[in-house]
Amino acid sequence: MWDTGERLLLARSLGYLLARLPDSDFVRLHRQYIVNRRWVAGMERQSTKGGVVYLTTGERLPVSRRRWVAVRAQLSGLIPRRHPAGV
Repeated sequence: MWDTGERLLLARSLGYLLARLPDSDFVRLHRQYIVNRRWVAGMERQSTKGGVVYLTTGERLPVSRRRWVAVRAQLSGLIPRRHPAGV
């Protein structure tokens, strides 16, 4: 878990955390990643591998094949589908 740029180690599963976070703000991308929608700058499909979400910080997070359709639906209208220039 990241908070203000620092990594925190928690003894809880992502499923446990996600159940306690507001659905309107957080999206599960992968079995290892939950993201706050406010930090998402773009997303892109990557052939048969699923996809990638680009953060406003310049980082890239993977989206699993299995979750791609749901993530795209949850983020549609909020962000461009291609990696924005300069991010």
